[in-house]
Amino acid sequence: MSAWVSGPNTAAILARDQHLYAGVSAYDTVGVYSPVGDHATLQCANVAQPDCSSTTWNYENRESRSITELVGHGKVRDTQRAERLRVESDCSLHISDLRPEDAGLYTCQQYLIEDGPQHGEDAHVLLSVLSISPPSPVTELNPGSTVTLHCILYTREGPGRCNKDSVHKPNLSWVTEKGTQLVDSRYKVETVLCQSTLTVTLRQEDNNRKWRCQLTVDSEVKTSHSYTTILSDNPGGKRTTTMSPTSPPSSPSKSDTTTIVVAVVVGCVVLCVAVAVIVIYRRRGTGVIDNRTTTNQDTGQSADTMTYSVISHPVTRPKEKHRDTEEQFTEYATINTAH
Repeated sequence: MSAWVSGPNTAAILARDQHLYAGVSAYDTVGVYSPVGDHATLQCANVAQPDCSSTTWNYENRESRSITELVGHGKVRDTQRAERLRVESDCSLHISDLRPEDAGLYTCQQYLIEDGPQHGEDAHVLLSVLSISPPSPVTELNPGSTVTLHCILYTREGPGRCNKDSVHKPNLSWVTEKGTQLVDSRYKVETVLCQSTLTVTLRQEDNNRKWRCQLTVDSEVKTSHSYTTILSDNPGGKRTTTMSPTSPPSSPSKSDTTTIVVAVVVGCVVLCVAVAVIVIYRRRGTGVIDNRTTTNQDTGQSADTMTYSVISHPVTRPKEKHRDTEEQFTEYATINTAH
């Protein structure tokens, strides 16, 4: 069997081509399952050097018939996925922001010297990626309309393809948020190997609901993935159903925020005007506009010296027909100061 190979150590990888595809190894093949957008850590079971200088990670996908060296002697190679790859301190391979094309067979190998012979046996890890996709990203629907979701497990063999002869039996099912299977008659579920389709007639209570696809292997839950439907009114009277992997909390729109700010400002202005009017009317009612007290005191006076304080009371009286002047009354107060 031939394969396209890319990366350093091409000759060595080609020489082991048959061995790799056959999956011959002294170590058990480990299965890892994660949803799209999540991350996965692939453990290396045959580490020779603690500093990972001898560790090499290869990736093989049967659908593309290719083998790619992702990590050589502990260093991430320059590939299209390099930015999403990281070698951990225990020589495991960490993959972030998982995508369907990441599914496949990963092989950890050890080389004590560069371009030298392989040390020990291969350690295989099978990564499968779970994904959900609607017929279109955004669909306008009303309660009573129908929507179809597709749950696909991407494997080494390809999308939705499972090895029927495998000892481990994967199974996909649609469940509630509590993990119980959907049993209502309005749910139509069709499952073929590692692909399951859910067709549902939407109701008003389906607003902000998560539709979860769950993967079990040998009756053990391995992972799940979900989409959230959000129904919101629009001017046309229709419902808009938006499907996305996550459901972010809603925040006030720009127009709502502007309305709140304007209302607060107007309220403050009205309050200030009301206070000003009340103060003016109270002053007019008492007839007093100003009240100044002027004190003349010589700090050098003796204890028995009298101090005169002049207190002026300007009073504005109602204007009369033949009187345009204002009268000012002045009072004198005598204050005895003591030692």
